[in-house]
Amino acid sequence: MKKIFILLFLNNFLLFSQNNKLVLNTEDNKPVSFAEISFNNGTGAICDINGVLTNEGSNFDSVKIFCLGYKTLKMSKNEYDKSDTIFLEKDVYTYPKVVVSDKKIKSYILGNKKHSYAVGGRPGDECALLITNNYNDIKYIKKINVFIKKGGASENVRFRIKLYEVSSDKYPSRQIKTNDIIVNYNSDKKGWVSVDVSENYIPIDSKGIIVSVQWLPDAVFYNTDGSGHKVSDPNLGFSNVKSTKAKSFWKSKKSNWLLIESDNIETIPSITIIAQ
Repeated sequence: MKKIFILLFLNNFLLFSQNNKLVLNTEDNKPVSFAEISFNNGTGAICDINGVLTNEGSNFDSVKIFCLGYKTLKMSKNEYDKSDTIFLEKDVYTYPKVVVSDKKIKSYILGNKKHSYAVGGRPGDECALLITNNYNDIKYIKKINVFIKKGGASENVRFRIKLYEVSSDKYPSRQIKTNDIIVNYNSDKKGWVSVDVSENYIPIDSKGIIVSVQWLPDAVFYNTDGSGHKVSDPNLGFSNVKSTKAKSFWKSKKSNWLLIESDNIETIPSITIIAQ
């Protein structure tokens, strides 16, 4: 019986070594939770909370491993295949200088306040909304608000908020450097989840900004979508609007950003920002 147990243990260990990698930081060898990987063939993956990365890549030549707060690491396929443990170096982020004024600053709520139904996602998926800025006096984002419907299987759920610059064709461009914004919430409740990001001094210019919600790997799958794929919390609020200005996007670990649209009706997530 002992021999059988040892053999099973060794087989499981070898299977883990072949199919998974561990992402740690160089400072204290602690896991980098929810670090992401991008293969040059257009696919990607995401670590779990313990820094464990399932090796899902096959036909690629190079990879990038990245997470906000850390320097992006680029590796060749040969380097990646030989590495059971990957180390990321912490990056120092300098907040922009802000001029303090005695004047009363007006705040604006921008984005989509409506929510008629909800959509779940798969680990690593992102849903993003282009938030336009038509006010000359807006400079920074104060809060980010996301409407979450009552969840399916997970009592406590995490999701990540990411911010992107707007490209010339109004698609997500370069990710904006901030603290890594991981949100914890109780999926038994529904309503607006508000995140104070005022200390990050996130700028917003005339092009606007793109705000993304990313599903993380520690949630429980509770349902299937229209394609039969398993989906998990959070249940992100959505609404349909007839607008040429509203734009939302979806990105999975196996695809680049795709515009969400159907029959001239824009399907947009319930995301707002408070800016001033």
